Amino acid sequence: MIWFLTHKSNNKGFTLVELVLSLTLFSFFSIISISYISKSIDEKNFHLTIKKLNLIRDALVGQNQVSLVNTKQKFGYIGDIGGLPTAIETLGALQVKPAGQSVWAANSTHRIAFGWSGAYLQDTTLDGSDLKDAWGNNFVYSPATIPPLVTSLGADGLVGGSGFDEDINFRVPWHISFSNVHGFILDGGAPWSGTAEVEINFPDGAGALSQVTTNLVPSDNGYFVFNNIPQGTRSATIYIPSKGSPVSTIGPFVFTVNEGHFVIPVGLTDVASILRNLKTLYTVVYND
Repeated sequence: MIWFLTHKSNNKGFTLVELVLSLTLFSFFSIISISYISKSIDEKNFHLTIKKLNLIRDALVGQNQVSLVNTKQKFGYIGDIGGLPTAIETLGALQVKPAGQSVWAANSTHRIAFGWSGAYLQDTTLDGSDLKDAWGNNFVYSPATIPPLVTSLGADGLVGGSGFDEDINFRVPWHISFSNVHGFILDGGAPWSGTAEVEINFPDGAGALSQVTTNLVPSDNGYFVFNNIPQGTRSATIYIPSKGSPVSTIGPFVFTVNEGHFVIPVGLTDVASILRNLKTLYTVVYND
């Protein structure tokens, strides 16, 4: 190639053949160079898009890291609100409080706090690009799918494709956002043999408190379960024999739901031990 660029035929300039060959080689290497640069940019954008999706995941359901006592510490939007943003609210709910959501506040009666306490996703760019992939296209948010999806349409910004044009999907797994909460009412360490009513408290996803109850009969042996409870700090109350006509009330007691199948610590649900401890505490305080 150097010969073509420097050699002159009869000192009169390039011949037509030399010129064509030079242009052909120049075009060939230009195409290779552009292709290499484009691939390098797409690879960089791919990894940056994955990073953005991870930040959105943390904003939605909290960080998946656990503490030294194996307890998930942060639960993101779903922990405070009790549900994911709706299709109408969009992912923008991670940065600006939706009109229908309440502001975060503590409920002293039920001993939990809930409501919007964002921003959950910091807009470090000031232009909304945290909600766009690295190619500058808006993430597609599909909360109604099972599981819910956050999607980048890839380098071409179109559905489907292959290579760096292929869609990048982040799924919001059920087990890191909701739980089945199990519990056992005990009577001094033995299974509860009577009737009882258990109430669990959690945010309903729409700015209010949700209260769900279940009734136990003797054949349940004290076992109860609540399905599809949003993960986070929740509370429950045990009424014996019922909420309408309680003889004894245990709670509300607070616990942190942090995995797909969660068991309430039995130290919170042993009726006889709790009532005995309360009686001892009352006697000590009264005598003092």
